[in-house]
Amino acid sequence: MPETSEGRQSEDWGPESSDAGLKGPAAIDPKALTVALIKAAAWVAVPFVVLIGYLLLHRAGAVPRIKEIAYERTLILNLGLYWLGATFALASWLHRRKLLRFLGSIKAQIALLAFSTLLSFAFAEVALRLLRPHTAAQPFERLASETLHHKNAPNRRSLGMGGQWVETNSDGFRSPYEREEFLKLTHRVVLLGDSFTFGLGVAEEESVGAVLEVELQKHLREIGSEDSVGVLNTGVISYSPLLVRQAFRRVVHEYRPTVVLMLVDANDIGDDHQYARENESGDPEDPRFDVPPMQESSPGLCDRSAICRSLGPLWDRLGKPKQVLLNLLGKHRDAYDYYAFEVEVDGVKERNRFFILRHPLTKTLPFFERSWSYIEDVSRDVQEVGADFVLVVMPRYFHWDDSECPENWEKDRYGVDEPFEDAFLEFFDQKIAAGRPGIPIWSLLEPFREAGGGPEVSLVFDHDPHWNSAGHRVAGEALAAELVSSGWPTNPASAGLGPVSSKRSFPSTSEGKPEESP
Repeated sequence: MPETSEGRQSEDWGPESSDAGLKGPAAIDPKALTVALIKAAAWVAVPFVVLIGYLLLHRAGAVPRIKEIAYERTLILNLGLYWLGATFALASWLHRRKLLRFLGSIKAQIALLAFSTLLSFAFAEVALRLLRPHTAAQPFERLASETLHHKNAPNRRSLGMGGQWVETNSDGFRSPYEREEFLKLTHRVVLLGDSFTFGLGVAEEESVGAVLEVELQKHLREIGSEDSVGVLNTGVISYSPLLVRQAFRRVVHEYRPTVVLMLVDANDIGDDHQYARENESGDPEDPRFDVPPMQESSPGLCDRSAICRSLGPLWDRLGKPKQVLLNLLGKHRDAYDYYAFEVEVDGVKERNRFFILRHPLTKTLPFFERSWSYIEDVSRDVQEVGADFVLVVMPRYFHWDDSECPENWEKDRYGVDEPFEDAFLEFFDQKIAAGRPGIPIWSLLEPFREAGGGPEVSLVFDHDPHWNSAGHRVAGEALAAELVSSGWPTNPASAGLGPVSSKRSFPSTSEGKPEESP
């Protein structure tokens, strides 16, 4: 006898309602619903299992390497494509099985969409955090400063531009030393400079400062000395002699160095020109800067999300309309544009900071002399705190071998065959020839010429002119050799240190703590 409509069981969901006015099942079978959700989870989980398996094999060296940035982008794109495909397949299967009727077709698909989306993001977040921990790390940040123009964020462990960890002390220096710890050392060597000194693109232990410290410690052991020595890296990306002077007067002098090495680079001349223009105080001895944030902030909800970090460029683009609106309302300032530059040289309007490579030294000499005046100020300041001062001239890769850095991202700003690319070195050669006016000048050109040569033994990155780990080692070892040959540490001027000189009253932050960013 055929079943009546009241007794008939619906497929998967239990008895239908006897009320003809109602559509769909009257009750949901929890078991069937659980099975459907497990199937949805399985659909979404499969690619993550495959990806995690691949990366574990990669970590074990069993499969070829994929560049991290390519992997991250590929992962996100594949997740999105797979999620769409899985959602469509599941929705089609459930519809065919008439399993969407329990909530109505539209509501069920929305529920499925939300569930699979959340599950996909959860899997992606966990996978990225486990296999690429740096993707969830806070990126390295520079803060705008009224007196220092910009500075490294203090007390921060963050991800550097090259994917390396960057740890800063309470003054924002990329160094394991705090002031009190550094002051306990017998010999306190301080490095001043920009991104080369900072160690852009390399790990802290590979930077020039770390290599120099190891070499100096080795020398002390060889001569049987029980003295201690440390190297403080005070490098800040995009610094130049003007800002180095500011940093020494306001912060660095409180570390009471015994030896100070100031590293100068070919773009420092242009940097000094621009920073001097941005001085709003009108006082060249104590400039003040009103600069916008040094970089755009990430969306607040995504600050610690590995997925959002991986999609950073996309968030930046999506946020542009909001930035434009805030600009119109006067409530937003675009990030500081380092490449906004303009100077006129011999009737030519230059718009990038490497203009010194395209004009003879006779035309650019006033700009060099201005930077030299800042260097002289730093030298006097250093000597007044009882320390030795040395100026270190850093060549660019094209000065020793222009075949290195074949994919230089800055190649649209300067070439490897600029007509006056040696003007930078020529200026300091002239200072040396003039009798070294109270400032020892060391050039790293010869050590780099001897060690470098072609892409096979490149001392810089393929895509960036900054030193790679090999370049930092050459620089650190060369500086150590120069210090030792100059009499360090037996030279009386650097063997010990008395109290900080009172000849100059250095402006200082309150109680030695870093100033707040404006």
